[in-house]
Amino acid sequence: MTGSAVEPADSGGATASVYVWELPVRLAHWLIVLSIGVLTVTGLFMHAPFVAPPPGEATPSIMATVRFIHELVGVLFSISVGVRLYWAFAGNEYAHWRAIVPRSRRQWRGAGEMLRFYTFRRSKPPPSLGHNPLASLFYLIVYAGFAGQIITGFLLFGWVLSTGPVAFLFGWVSLVPGGIQTVRLLHYLLTFAFLGFAIHHIYSSVLIDVEERNGLLSSIVTGFKLRPPGWQDPDGGARGGTDA
Repeated sequence: MTGSAVEPADSGGATASVYVWELPVRLAHWLIVLSIGVLTVTGLFMHAPFVAPPPGEATPSIMATVRFIHELVGVLFSISVGVRLYWAFAGNEYAHWRAIVPRSRRQWRGAGEMLRFYTFRRSKPPPSLGHNPLASLFYLIVYAGFAGQIITGFLLFGWVLSTGPVAFLFGWVSLVPGGIQTVRLLHYLLTFAFLGFAIHHIYSSVLIDVEERNGLLSSIVTGFKLRPPGWQDPDGGARGGTDA
């Protein structure tokens, strides 16, 4: 497999350890997870404060601190998403956009087989070392949502600042139908969409890890997944883009 580090997992050769997720992918993943958690809590607080200020301290000072944390982590989130998008062009075959965007009959068949597994018409998921084709399709939607959240976030930031370079770049809220309220509503609703995705993502990751026993959960920390001997990786050669 081009660009893959493969090592025996044990002396008996029962499995092979394959380097799937490179360091930038893993760092971006965990920074996005951390950012979504902090942004959700701070965003919900800004929407409806749920912590009473200490005696003698004004509520606006707490709101200002929470808003600052929200904006700072929002920048971190934007950078993390940008790094992952960049690595879709610079990374190995498992992170590359060709392995994510379905463009071959094999990828569409794989998505269909994964859908059969989720709808209880297949007992085992189709094997995959990188993202399975159905997950890849879903990630395209998720990252489109990330882009929407980033854009609406900077629009709100520019509206609050009113002046300066950020306001100049993202101060066109008046062009959005419904103005700032539409932007705020989209930003708010996307938060719950990401929470729903997080629940499904955790569930499906545990499910596939149990079913395939390929170290899926640990791979986002170590970068390595397990491959049975003699198994032909359907993800391999994703850069080549065959339609087989």
